[in-house]
This record gives sequence, structure tokens and C-alpha cells, in this order.
Amino acid sequence: MCQFATEHFPPKLSTLWKKRKDLSVFFRLGTKKVSKAKVSEVKQNPVDLEAIPMTHSWEEDGGSFITLPLVYTEHPETKVPNLGMYRIQRYDKKTTGLHWQIGKGGGFHYAEAEKKNEPLDVSIFVGGHPSLILAAIAPLPENVPELLIASLLSHSKIDIEKRDGHPIISSCEFALRGKCRPFVRRLEGPFGDHYGYYSLAHEFPVFECEEVYHRKDAIFPITVVGKPPQEDLYIGNYLQKLLSPLFPIVMPQVRDLHTFSEAGFHCIASAKIRERYEKEEMAAEFRILG
Repeated sequence: MCQFATEHFPPKLSTLWKKRKDLSVFFRLGTKKVSKAKVSEVKQNPVDLEAIPMTHSWEEDGGSFITLPLVYTEHPETKVPNLGMYRIQRYDKKTTGLHWQIGKGGGFHYAEAEKKNEPLDVSIFVGGHPSLILAAIAPLPENVPELLIASLLSHSKIDIEKRDGHPIISSCEFALRGKCRPFVRRLEGPFGDHYGYYSLAHEFPVFECEEVYHRKDAIFPITVVGKPPQEDLYIGNYLQKLLSPLFPIVMPQVRDLHTFSEAGFHCIASAKIRERYEKEEMAAEFRILG
């Protein structure tokens, strides 16, 4: 990262020249258009999701599902993108569940589409550069593009093919494209969860797959979802280490914050608070909860 904390603004040209290696990273951020995405080497005809090797992890799971899906959506009006990771339960050859809530980026986009009584375009990618997985699950501020963070982590631009609708991420192994129609729900779950028991089944939106692309020798990545320690423990610890310097920026009174893998990084956290006035720690607590 560029360090100008001790410099005056605007910085002198000599200062910029000294930092030229740091500044070069900004020219490698974002996306780059390619004529044909590598993931589109083969197109399924007809669509058959049952030909894709999704896993059935635990005995009482509701079905097979994609464990590392990269779900891409755009806001129906602003077109602000979101790349998130939400459970994708396979129902049959052409439909899956989409386990998202309104508080998540994709769920918020879907809720906005339902207000307009319109279907939401959805693209689901599997595989690709590991930075895509990290960016998809990182707790980023709203409207911060995950593809931008993925390019920052990978030190290179993300190759995409522009088609009608969503961009296709070139480096992925599989790409599923389709729609979520408004007010269509289906029972999803139960599934073995991070806490060592089965999450309950609930009604969730349905993804209708219209196109499936994959590489000629595609590799379908999976992980095990369940009681720690699993693979997500290492991903969570890495993200926590990566993002911890940002905590004091968005919450100045918080000196340090640590969440616990034993609780799935969600339910238990400890924080060091800088108390500069009476009950500032209480204000910090509410900020963290928010």
C-alpha cells in the first residue's frame, strides 16, 4: 500500500517518483475485457446441472449443493455489482435454491427486483483465482466492488468477457447463467452447519439456469462445510488478518478486534477499545454490533 502519512498534500512530484513502485499497483486494479473467456470453452446443450459433480456432504442434508459458489448480481437500477457466496442447493437439471437474505448484497438486489416485479439476472461462477473466493466472503462495505478487491489481492486485473447481461469471469472453471424470478420460493435445506448441527429448512428464492459453460478439462472445487476446524477456518483467519488494519479506520475507538473460529467468526468477538470519554466503550460496542 502507498504510504503518504508523513507527507504533505498534495505530494511533491519527487515524492510520487520515490513511490512509483507502490503507485504502479493502481494500474493493475479492476477488470480487463477479453474477446473470449476461458471458462466458455464448452457450452452445455441442453442444460443439465445433474451432470455437474456437486457434493452431498452430510447424511441429513437437503441435497447436493455448490460449496464454493461465486454469485454475481447487479442492482436493478444502479447496476452496482456484488459478488457473494451463498449456498446453492441443486433441485433438478435446471433449478437450484439461492440461500440469501435481504441483508446480503445479492439478497438486497433481489429484494429491489421484487419491488419492481422483475426477474433478477444471476451468474454463478465456480473456481478461478483464489482471490475471488476471498473477495466474495470478505465483509466489505456496501458498494465496494468485490472484483476490485480480488484484483488487488491477485496483483492483476480480472479478465472478463462482456456479453448480453453480466460479464463472464474468464479464469473460472464453471459459469452458470440464469434468473431469479420474483416471489418464487422453494424449501431449501436442512444442511450441516458450522456449529455442529443442522440448520433448519426454509423457503428461499429459486435460480433458473439458462446456460452452463465450463473449461474442456474443468476442475470442480469443493470444500467441507461443518464444525471447525474445516477449510473455512484458515480462510477466515486469513481474512481477519488481512482486514484488521481497517478496523481503526472505520471505527476509530476500536484498537483491535478479534472474532473466533470456534463460533464460525460470527457470534463471539473481543475488542480493545480506546476510551477517550465516559462510556465511549458502549458507543464502540453498538458500532461493532452494527
